[in-house]
Parts: sequence; C-alpha cells; structure tokens
Amino acid sequence: MKSVAVAVFCLLVVAPRPATAQGGAPQHPAEIAPLAKEFRQWRSQMAEDVANLGARAAAEQKGAAEFKRRLEALKIDGWSPHAKVDYLVLRSELDALDFDLRVIREVSRNPDFYVSEAARAVTRHIGGRYQTGPGVVAPYDAARATEILDALKQTPAIVAQAPKLLTEGVGEMADVAIERLDDVQENYRALAKVLAAHFPEPQRAQVAAAAEQAGAAMQKYREWLRANRPRMTAPYAIGRPAFEWYVRNVMFMPYNSEQLLTQADMERLRGWAFLALERQKNRHLPPLKPAANNAEYSEWKDATDVLSRLWAEEHELFTRPTYVGPMRNRDGGVWIEPFGMMSFPTEPIPVGQKVEFMVEPDHWFSKIYWEIGHRLDPGTNHPHSDYPGHTFEGAVSQRTTCEIRRGHRTRGDAWTYYMEDVQLQLDYPFVRGPRVREWMYSLLIMRAERVHVAVKFAAGEMTPKQVADHFMRSVPGMEPHVATKHEVWRKYVDPAQVMTYQVARTQVYRLLADRQMQLGEKFDLTAFHDALLATGQIPVSLARYEMTGEDDEFREFLKRTPMPVSGSGSQQ
Repeated sequence: MKSVAVAVFCLLVVAPRPATAQGGAPQHPAEIAPLAKEFRQWRSQMAEDVANLGARAAAEQKGAAEFKRRLEALKIDGWSPHAKVDYLVLRSELDALDFDLRVIREVSRNPDFYVSEAARAVTRHIGGRYQTGPGVVAPYDAARATEILDALKQTPAIVAQAPKLLTEGVGEMADVAIERLDDVQENYRALAKVLAAHFPEPQRAQVAAAAEQAGAAMQKYREWLRANRPRMTAPYAIGRPAFEWYVRNVMFMPYNSEQLLTQADMERLRGWAFLALERQKNRHLPPLKPAANNAEYSEWKDATDVLSRLWAEEHELFTRPTYVGPMRNRDGGVWIEPFGMMSFPTEPIPVGQKVEFMVEPDHWFSKIYWEIGHRLDPGTNHPHSDYPGHTFEGAVSQRTTCEIRRGHRTRGDAWTYYMEDVQLQLDYPFVRGPRVREWMYSLLIMRAERVHVAVKFAAGEMTPKQVADHFMRSVPGMEPHVATKHEVWRKYVDPAQVMTYQVARTQVYRLLADRQMQLGEKFDLTAFHDALLATGQIPVSLARYEMTGEDDEFREFLKRTPMPVSGSGSQQ
C-alpha cells in the first residue's frame, strides 16, 4: 500500500492546482491594528519573565487594564463589519487575560502552575511532538544549548516562589503537581541523558549538573506540597456565573449553562443512536486491530494523507491550497514528565510540511484513548489534526486573513470537529474499512460528555473523581489516563476550552444553514468553506456576522457585563 500511496501523492503534488483564494487586506481604522500588535508583543514579553511571578501577574493586571482602557476609548460607530469584528477579537483576548488573572488566579491558587512554568522555560527551546516547517533541529548549536542550560538553572528560583505566593492554594491542583513530580529526580536525569546527546562541548559536560540541581529543586517542592496539602482548602470550582461570563464574553457563545447541558444531552443521544446503527451495519465484519508496529502505522498514515486530499478534491470541499505539504510520522518521540513529548529531528522539515514524532507501540502513551483510535486507523485523527484539519486550517488562515486575526486562535476546533462530521456524511475512505466509523461515534459521544462535564465541574457539581468516573462509564473505549488526567487537569485552568468542539461546531451548522437560506439555489459549499476559512481563526459567531450580516448575536456581544470574581485573593 505504501508504494501506491506515495505514487498517488507524487501525482497529486505535481498536477496543476487551482490558485487558492487570497483574502485582500481589509482597511482597518488606524488605531486597531497597532494596538493589537503592541498588546500581543507585550504579552509575549511578559510570559518570558519567570523571575518574579507575583510581580509579573500584578504587572499583567495593570497592563491589561490600560490596554482595555485604550481599546474601549475607540469609537467604532461607522466602522465596517470586518473592523468591528476585529475590535471584538482584540477585546476577547484582553478579557481572557483578565479572566486568567482575576478568576483562575494561577499564581495564588494553582500549585501546578510553578511546575508548568519551570518545565515550559525549558521545553520552549526543545522540539516538541509536532514539527511544522523548519522547526528545531538537533544537534543544537552553542546558543540553543546555553538557553536550555540557563532554563534548567532557573528551576529552583521558579518553584521557590510557590510557598510565598500560594495564598489560596487549591488542594486538587496540588494533587496534579504531586503526581506529575513522581520520580522527578530520575526524570530529570533521563532528560539530561537525552539532551547531552545533542549538545556541543563544553555545554555537554554541564547538562547533568544543571538537570540534577533542577530535579532536586522539584523534589523539594513536591515534598513541600505533600506536607502542606491539608492546608490547601480553596475551592477548585469557579462557579457558574464566572463560567457563563467567559463562554459569552471570550468565546462569544450566546448560551447559558442550561442551554449548554441541553445541547450536550441531544448530542450524546445522537451519538449513541448512530453508534448502534453503525454497529448493526458492521456486525459481520471482523474486529479491527491496531498497527503492529510504527512502520505499519506510518504506512497507513501515508495512505491516509493521500486519501484525505483526494476525498476533499472529489467533493470540492474548498479551493485546494498549493502550500500545504505532506503530513508524516517519524520515530523518535521521547516522553519525560513534566516536559511531555519531545523530539530531536536531525534535519529541517520543508516549509508547508508537518511531521509527528511517535513513541513505540508498547509505550504507555500509545495506549491512551486518543492513540488507540489513531493506531486503529489514522483517519480517526488525520482530517482533524492534519488535512484538512488544524495544520491545513492554520496555514490557510495565515495566508488569507488580516494581520489582527493571524494572532487569534479560537476557531480551529470548530472547523476540525465539523470536518469529522463531514467525514461521516461524505463517506470518508478509511484505510481500515467501515468499522472505523464506530470509533468516530465514540469521539462524538466524548465531545458531548465534555460539555456536560465542563458545566457541572465549573459549578462545583461534579468532583474530579466524579468527572473521571463519568468519562469511564459514558464513553466507549475510554481508558483511565485520559479520563483521570487530560479530562480533569485542564479544567482547573481552562474550564471552557472544550466548548470549542461541539458547541462551536453547532455554530458552524447554524452559519451553514443561514447561508443556504440566504442564497437558495446559488449556495455553493466550496465557496462557503473558502469564505469561512478566509474569516480567520475567530469565533464562529463573529464569522457569522461578517458572512451573513445577521447582527442579532453581535449586538449582544458588544454589551459589557461585569466579570464575576470571588475568592480570598480576588481583586475587584
């Protein structure tokens, strides 16, 4: 199969291609674009400062208030719809930062924040699981090796801030940090061995000592957390008012908690009903087995990449871009806590291509919920993550949208999850056959349960254990790692992110219906998808206003409501 896939791909890439529709650069009022650029540069600079996290948070809060004052002083009456959307895009970024600082309050509430900051200081200089374009290449030069060493040496100072700053520690968040720091000194020693192989001299001789010092500091922090865990009694839940404020003002979803729960319930029922029908249709087919090794998995992936492009072309889903290259797998992924998946490619990846680095099939990471599906058939993930998913959508958005929207990242999951439904409706050619469709309905059910759990968790109506138990009980094929970690841990600091899947995809359905009813027989699906992609990675409700002119939701989003803030460390 691999030789056939490669041959077809070669034919595909050399064949004449239609030009991708390029969005013209819209004219913005003079004030908005420079303000957005200044804000984002300021945020990026602030994120690099880990020497005094408390002072950084105070400076961010002061700076965010000033940026918000400047934005709200703008007079948007008479602006074009495009410019008004950009105004709300920037406002949502300011509101998201304000929410993090005043509601989530990681500095004072989240013990795991200090672990993440220390790990991120290191990993931002190291290649990750995904590499798109040139990426980070090993062996490292002296400058990059020095950056990694300096980041390791910062670790003791970063975690030493926690005992003073955790004035309202949340015990459940401390549990996350304690678990992530299990065997931490051995993990840092393993990191040193991995890094040293890619370091030049004299830095190679320094990495073991730097990692040992960092690991010891992390171990000391873990011991402090275990000793002080009983005193961390602040609630993990942010409350429904704060959750609903975020959903409406940052994500631009006009739904309250009860409406979200209703959506989740309807989608859950649809998923189970369609799964039953799919199982009935496939009842005489043999069960699927995962790829036996990485070579077989990569062969399936290569074929899937070709088939995804041919499938999209056959159905004329969008104007095909000329700059999105192949998506490949490659051995060499290394997982070490608390750093996650790392990789060390020895040559740059061509611009427009993407490589995903893999661990071996017997590695525990290959047996988590997501990877189970991927290794049954890469088509369970490829149109979501690669083509025409995140990588494709990101590349097109970078090319076809104005500068303000290139720095925004809120539409990706709506598009990619929508593409999963398009797969099922337009007979996507799974390389392993029709039984794979059963796994797709597991994903659908899982996304519905995410919405249900997010609402309940934010309100304090489900405990972390109840969340994990719910996923294990309610999602076909679920396993403990994702149920107890991924689906719980992220909700402490990003409680509404999961809305970008099911709920935002439903907003795509509404926009699709609106355009069909507006255009009637003139409606064209290719043109619709091109136009949606050209709006940029912005909330779908804002794209709806721009594409349809319907301003019912937009007028509501313009209204300001106070952010609900509570807790001992809150600042009104």
